[in-house]
Amino acid sequence: MHEILKVLVLLGGFMNASVLSLQGFKLLKTRSVKGVSLSMYYCFIVLQMIFATHNFLKGDWYQFAGLVANMTVTLWVIILAMYYKYQVVRT
Repeated sequence: MHEILKVLVLLGGFMNASVLSLQGFKLLKTRSVKGVSLSMYYCFIVLQMIFATHNFLKGDWYQFAGLVANMTVTLWVIILAMYYKYQVVRT
C-alpha cells in the first residue's frame, strides 16, 4: 500500500506539471503575458525549491521527482513570460 501511495504522489506531481504547462503553451500561442502573474510564479518556484530540498534530504525520491518536474515547467513559464514581457516593452 505504501508503494502505491508513492507512485500516486509521483503521478500527481507529473499531472500537476502537465497542467502548469498549459500556461506555457498559452504564452507560446498568444505571445502575451496578459493574465500571467510573474510574482505568483516567483513565489511558486521558491516554494517548490524548498519542498524539493526537503524531500531530497528526506530521501523521498518520488515526491522529489514530481517537484523537479513542476520546477522545470514553472521555470519555463517564467522565462517565456519574461521574454514576451521584454519584447512588448522593447517594441
